[in-house]
Amino acid sequence: MRNGKLFCVFLRRFFRRAGLFWYLHPLRSVAERTRNEIGMALRLTYFVSASARGAGDERKTSMNKAIIGIAAASLAAASAANAQIVFNIFESGGNVELTMSGDFDLAATQGYISDSTAYNGYSPNLGAIATGSGNTNYYGMTQSTWTPFGSGGFGNWDASGGDTVALFSNPVLGVPAGYVSGQSLSATATKFGTTLAALGMTPGTYTTTLVGPSGVSDSVIVNVGIPAPGTAALLGLGGLAAIRRRR
Repeated sequence: MRNGKLFCVFLRRFFRRAGLFWYLHPLRSVAERTRNEIGMALRLTYFVSASARGAGDERKTSMNKAIIGIAAASLAAASAANAQIVFNIFESGGNVELTMSGDFDLAATQGYISDSTAYNGYSPNLGAIATGSGNTNYYGMTQSTWTPFGSGGFGNWDASGGDTVALFSNPVLGVPAGYVSGQSLSATATKFGTTLAALGMTPGTYTTTLVGPSGVSDSVIVNVGIPAPGTAALLGLGGLAAIRRRR
């Protein structure tokens, strides 16, 4: 009974202080909201795990520890997404999916170069990706190339939507026309009926860090074969719910 009361108090305080605070502020980035959701998942999962230990249920405790590990890894990925542009490319339902989120500090570039319309595609061997096809402003960088994320060549997404962000092989960084540092960015893209291997994309995490003339730095991260932040934690909680139902 005492644990039940504590749990109710915990939920009231958590949703009042975390949930409402974050979700009533629309200017918060998608990455920050995702991190908060995973934080909630971690706290709820830990509470259930502690309750199981108190009841002496070793099997459920072991399962909950595993779920906490999965959620923690996902939390780390979400934290990495904050104040950076993060591309997640993964297989789902017989397709290759891409999600992009985050924001960027243009002071980490070498300055504005030009503008044009971005292509909608990818080139793993050059570390190039582009989402959307809107009017795009291009900014220079000191690197000679983006970090390659496979051996595959150029291809187009079959469908995409959201903000235009381009990692071109020149190399330059493309962002939506009129973009202001710190604005949230998000997009999705799909290549139907294929796999990462078929597209020549190698699973892993690939980071390119840009440094501007004043020393300001920011990064673009490409995760291949890793679901978008939050997915693993939600799957873990789903498994926990199934175990409790079987009980």
